[in-house]
Amino acid sequence: MKAIILLIFIASAFVASVALYAGIDHNPMDVFCINSSACSFDYGYAVFIWLSWFIPFFVVPLIIILIYRAFKKFLTSSSN
Repeated sequence: MKAIILLIFIASAFVASVALYAGIDHNPMDVFCINSSACSFDYGYAVFIWLSWFIPFFVVPLIIILIYRAFKKFLTSSSN
């Protein structure tokens, strides 16, 4: 189970990082800039964007795997 959680963590971090990179690279209407004249990077917003991608991609597969394991355990214990 630890290996599965680590794999999901790495995959979720990768997806979130790619999404954040795409947002920073395109940066429509200076979304990541606090001031338009002198762009000082908004780290708080970047963390928010990264977490908004990371949390769903980490939690949803984890919940699915936990439900699958519980269901499998239930079926194997009830058949004995």
